[in-house]
Amino acid sequence: MPNLVDATTWTKLEYLDISNTQLSRLPVLPTTLKYLNLGNNMLLHVGLHEETPTQLPLLETFNCESTSISPDVLRILTMPSITKGNLKSLLIGDRLTETHLVPVANEYPASETLKELSLTKMQINDARVLQIIELYPKLRKLDVSGTRVTGVAVRKFVERGMTSLNLDECVDVSSDAVDWARGKGAEVEYNFSHKDAQNSFWFSSYARSFV
Repeated sequence: MPNLVDATTWTKLEYLDISNTQLSRLPVLPTTLKYLNLGNNMLLHVGLHEETPTQLPLLETFNCESTSISPDVLRILTMPSITKGNLKSLLIGDRLTETHLVPVANEYPASETLKELSLTKMQINDARVLQIIELYPKLRKLDVSGTRVTGVAVRKFVERGMTSLNLDECVDVSSDAVDWARGKGAEVEYNFSHKDAQNSFWFSSYARSFV
């Protein structure tokens, strides 16, 4: 697929999925979009000095998982729809942009309307995740699979009104915490791709350096 795509001629386009297309540059997008999936394009990086992303005030779902999109660009792409109260689903996991050195409000765009958030495979622990979800008071569906959250955070999630949790590959969450959450009525995904969880990334010395 070409590196530069101009989709502005599609003046009625609302749904655009260009995941897994080896994009390295952000397409020129129509302002009519309600759904945009840029996921699984690891080479996709947007330099603010190079191009100004299109404003998307109608956007309801945005996915930039497994890309190199920075927090600044994420904010530019989502803030128009957040301001209009339209953004409902934000899938931004598996990006090597998270840092514990700055406030979460500088990394993540706050939203009063967001209901679904994915932070899958981000290098974050309980404290950071709990700070992040404070930005989203109406959040009900949370994906923290592959992160370093524990049962302490799971309890907090449910107490804050989460009704759907993805805890796959969360090696520090016990089955007791999962059973407790399910007993409170939450839908919980909790699976491991390997029989021995201690072989997972999070048990490596590299991963532990981020905790």
